[in-house]
Amino acid sequence: MAMRRPDRFYKYRSLATDLERGRVADLITHSRLFYSAPAGFNDPFEFRYNLSFEGSPEQRRARIAAIIPKMKNAGTPDGDAQGAYLLNIVEQVPANEAAAILEPLVVDTFRTKTALYSVSAIPDDVLMWSHYSDSHKGVCLEFDANVDPPWLTAFPVSYSETIPTLNFYTDNEIERVRAVMLTKAQRWKYEAEWRCVDVNGGPGLRPFNPDSLTGVVFGLSCPQGTIDHVRGLVTGRGRAVELKRAALATGTYTLRLESL
Repeated sequence: MAMRRPDRFYKYRSLATDLERGRVADLITHSRLFYSAPAGFNDPFEFRYNLSFEGSPEQRRARIAAIIPKMKNAGTPDGDAQGAYLLNIVEQVPANEAAAILEPLVVDTFRTKTALYSVSAIPDDVLMWSHYSDSHKGVCLEFDANVDPPWLTAFPVSYSETIPTLNFYTDNEIERVRAVMLTKAQRWKYEAEWRCVDVNGGPGLRPFNPDSLTGVVFGLSCPQGTIDHVRGLVTGRGRAVELKRAALATGTYTLRLESL
C-alpha cells in the first residue's frame, strides 16, 4: 500500500558549528537546500545492497547502451570511451569476471554521483531532536509538502529486515532508486523519512520554492541567542513563517509544540 503523503515535511538541524549555522542561514535567507552524499550519512548500511548481474547477452548490451548517453549528459569525462569500455566488458569478458569488474564501478557511481535531501513526516520525535538537533538545542524546519520544487517529488523510505537485491541489467530506474536509495533497516522506521533524490548532480546546494518554508520549531533547550538569531533571519524573508517551540508534555515521555 502506498504511503500517504503528509501535509508537512520537517528537517531537524543543529546550529552547533559554523558550517551548520551557515546551512540553516542559507536555507532561510536564500531558499537553498544542501543535498548530501550518502557516504557521509550516519547509517553504515546506507546504499548497501546485493547486486545481481544475471541477464541475457541482449539485456546486458541494452543496459550499457542506455547508460552511455546518461554518462555523457552527466558530464562524465571521456563518456564515449568509458561506454565502449563497458560494452567490451559485457560482450567479451565471461559473465562472472564481468560482474567482478562492474560491481565496484556501479557502487562507486551510486555513492558519489547521487545526492539526497532527507526530511521527516513528524516534528516532535525525541530521538531525532537528540540526534539531529544538537540534543534539543537546534531547530526543526517545517515545509509545505504540497509545494514544488522539490517536495512533490520526494519519495518515502521503506524499512526492511533484509538488504534489497538489485539486478544491474534488468531492473528499471524506479526499481533501482527504490532498492538502493529508499530502503533502510527496520529499526530506522521511527524517523518516518522521505527523500528528495538527485541521481546525477552530486552533493551541493539546490534551490527550493521559498513559499514552502512555513515554520521553524526551536528545541526545548535552544538558547535565547539562537532563537533571536533565527528570528532575525526569518523576519528578513518577507514571508510568513510561524515560530514555535518544543516543550515537555505533562505525564508522558513526549513533546508538545507551542507558538512563540
